[in-house]
Amino acid sequence: MSETPAVFKSVMITGHRSFSPDDAVWLNRELHKTVRRLKEFHGLEEIITGMALGADTMWAQAAIAYETPFAAYIPFEVQASKWPAANQQLWRELRDQASREVVVGPHFSVGFLHARNDAMIRDSDLCVAALRASETKGGTFSAVQKVRKLKKPLLIVDPETRTVTKENFPS
Repeated sequence: MSETPAVFKSVMITGHRSFSPDDAVWLNRELHKTVRRLKEFHGLEEIITGMALGADTMWAQAAIAYETPFAAYIPFEVQASKWPAANQQLWRELRDQASREVVVGPHFSVGFLHARNDAMIRDSDLCVAALRASETKGGTFSAVQKVRKLKKPLLIVDPETRTVTKENFPS
C-alpha cells in the first residue's frame, strides 16, 4: 500500500540575501526543483515570498517559471528603496506579477520585518529555508527557530553544504 504524500497548499520561503555565484546557481536550481515537486506531489497552490533580495526573489521567479500563483508579503512600502536600481526594477516587476500582496507596515522598521516573517509562517503549510548551516543569527535563522518551535514542516536547503533536509514532516 502506497503512502499518500503530505499536502502543502501554501509554501513560504525564508532565506539569505546574498550567496556566492556557485551557491546561487545551486540554490536556484534546488528551489526550482522544489516548486516542481511540490506542485506535482503535494498539492501546491501558492508560493509565499517576503520579496527580499536573494532567496525570496529566486522563490518568486521559480513560482513564475512553474506558473504558480505567489503572494508578496511586503514588510513596508519602501522595502526596495535603498537597493540598486536594477534590483528595485525587479522588485516592482515581481510585485506586479503577484497574485496578492500583504503589506505589513507603512515605513521601515525591523519590527515589521519580523511581523512579515510571522505572517508568512502563520499563513503557510510548509516553510522552505535557504539557510547556511554556519549561520546562527539574523532574520532567516530567527524565522527557522520560530518554525521549529511551532513544529511546522520545514525544508532546509543549505547552499553551503549542498544538502536538503526535512524536519517535522508528517509520517
